[in-house]
Amino acid sequence: MKQEIDGQKRLLYSRIHTAGHILGLAVGQLPDLIPDVVDTKAQHYPDAAYVEFKGFIDGKHKDAIQAQTDELVKQKLPVKLHWWDMDELKEKCAAVLEGFEIPEGEKARAVEIVGAGAYPCGGTHVEDSSGVGKIMVGKIKRSKGMTKISYTVVPNE
Repeated sequence: MKQEIDGQKRLLYSRIHTAGHILGLAVGQLPDLIPDVVDTKAQHYPDAAYVEFKGFIDGKHKDAIQAQTDELVKQKLPVKLHWWDMDELKEKCAAVLEGFEIPEGEKARAVEIVGAGAYPCGGTHVEDSSGVGKIMVGKIKRSKGMTKISYTVVPNE
């Protein structure tokens, strides 16, 4: 059996996935505007991408989030993969979800956007932050102590 990879589709998913990490890190870089929020989960699918945070993010901060996201993309920050033990994950990652565990002595895969932060992650990513292209910050929805920020990536021309 021969398997083939759809290169364009893989690149799109890599762009969307990395964009979600950039969005999460951008919010984390705005502590004066948006204090006390933590990434809790994310979904990186075309037409249904979002990052969810525990805590309240007011919709009036959308422009600041967009500007910080744009800045991280513009900086062309390298995207590196690591294998870290639990202590390293907790020390170096922006968010390690409650209940996340790895067996004693084992390591988990993490993706780092150098200079911005890291997440435990097994997904596909672009080589540097500029590879995502334009990220459009979408709606900011709040419910029951959680905030969900949707996003899209603009198709490359």
